[in-house]
Amino acid sequence: MTSSSAHTRLLAALDVLSDLNPDLPAYQIEELYDLARTCPPEGFPEVAARVGRLVDAYLDSAQKRIGAQILEEYFQVLERSARLLAERGELGDEPPPASSPAPSVALVPRGLYTPLAWARILQRAPLPEDLTKAAEACRRRHELVAGVLEYAFVALHLVDSAAAFAWELAYLDAHQGSQDPDVLRDLLLAWLGQEQIPPAAFVWAMAWSDDQKLVDQWPRVPQLADRLLARNALGRWQERTRPRNSRAAQLKVQLARGLWEPVRILEWVQAALVEIGDGVQAFMDIAHGDEEMDPAVRSHAVMREIRRIESLFVPMLLGANLLLELPNGAHTFALAFFGLVGRGRELWDQRLRQLAENAVRRMFLRALRDRRKPIEVIHELTFGDRSAFMKMLAELDFGTANFDSIKQRERAVRYLGVFYASYRETQLLAAEVARRYRNLMRLLHEDNLARVLLPEHLAEARSSAMVRELSSIAAEARRYLARRRALEQELEEMVAAETTFLANIRRRRLAAVRLLLVDDSGLPLPPGGPHA
Repeated sequence: MTSSSAHTRLLAALDVLSDLNPDLPAYQIEELYDLARTCPPEGFPEVAARVGRLVDAYLDSAQKRIGAQILEEYFQVLERSARLLAERGELGDEPPPASSPAPSVALVPRGLYTPLAWARILQRAPLPEDLTKAAEACRRRHELVAGVLEYAFVALHLVDSAAAFAWELAYLDAHQGSQDPDVLRDLLLAWLGQEQIPPAAFVWAMAWSDDQKLVDQWPRVPQLADRLLARNALGRWQERTRPRNSRAAQLKVQLARGLWEPVRILEWVQAALVEIGDGVQAFMDIAHGDEEMDPAVRSHAVMREIRRIESLFVPMLLGANLLLELPNGAHTFALAFFGLVGRGRELWDQRLRQLAENAVRRMFLRALRDRRKPIEVIHELTFGDRSAFMKMLAELDFGTANFDSIKQRERAVRYLGVFYASYRETQLLAAEVARRYRNLMRLLHEDNLARVLLPEHLAEARSSAMVRELSSIAAEARRYLARRRALEQELEEMVAAETTFLANIRRRRLAAVRLLLVDDSGLPLPPGGPHA
């Protein structure tokens, strides 16, 4: 096949995409990509023009127009409700929401709301049920239904990747403030398949990742942007570092072999978080240990743990988006910095179970002293669970309603200890987190580090950004966990606490990404950040 023939057939194949039917057979998509590979770079302008017309046709399609109308009405109802709630003082003492520059009413809300205000608006706004279902259907379609634009963007890169990036970045600049989330989704899917990505593309991906409006309304776009940034930032980390820690070395070998699957990276991040939590507890125990320990030995032991945490901290942060995407990811991430995940959580659960069994045993003994029957204690500790209550009655003598032996009582203690541990877990976990947080902050204080470390180790610790980041993240994690467990708070406040915590972690992660991917280029973020 000649290059001119491939160019002509490629244009014809792109015209087929104008039907906007994403359900193309695999052989047809592969044929499109083969034609793009054989098309000469000289034909790129005409191919790009055809892709541009395809994007315009997609945005002008009936489904996109109807979706835009639905979302415009949806956000108008929310904005009217926001004004009414603000007038009644239900949004707190916050100033009225401002309008973002160049808003796109059909895609994201115009107002700039705090997480708490937005949670209250969504919870209390009197939205018509059919409108809510229609808006949710638009979002689910965006998350689940593939688009033809991904095929077109991939073909564009196969013709000339450098020219494709230039064309796409020019398109983003020209449509700043009115970008469609489906276009961004398909664009990011095409970028994920490219090996060489210009820093300007990373700048846009960082802006989308940090856009709370996109996170709330179109989470698929920030999710793909995070994966693009994580993959390339971890690749840059793998090229630049020579870790001595075995866990970090494992990741370096894994990345060098091309094992980039999200499941593998997520498994490593979870293991690294467990090791970081264990390391935090280890150097806290060493620093608060025996005062008669040789100062030099203590200083070297503490620095060994600090270096171990430091070697894991950056790659863990770069891949943390995969953990934070999970339903309980934020809670796991927060607990990890207090050593309460993995083996640390198992040990704490065992201690909690032992304390609960001791408490249940004392309740039976106190009941015996007060001449009360064990059945009363069993009734209290089963909390209305009839099947559990009847099971424990089988341990009592039918005639006297007492235990026949210590062995029977101990079986009841072990069984009821689970119930009592579950009842007390929330309060005791809160107290444990508070205790570990106080110890960590006391340890990381400048004066305490000067007491524990030798002068050369103290200078190294002061120059470590990880020590400062660790204390900041621990403070944010403790604040989030405290608000999450505060049962007297409203649901909106709990949701806002998690949203705020995730946003803070996301910004810390993006700071690490910027150091690896963008700072060398000197490119700034777009003014005000691009809003899709």
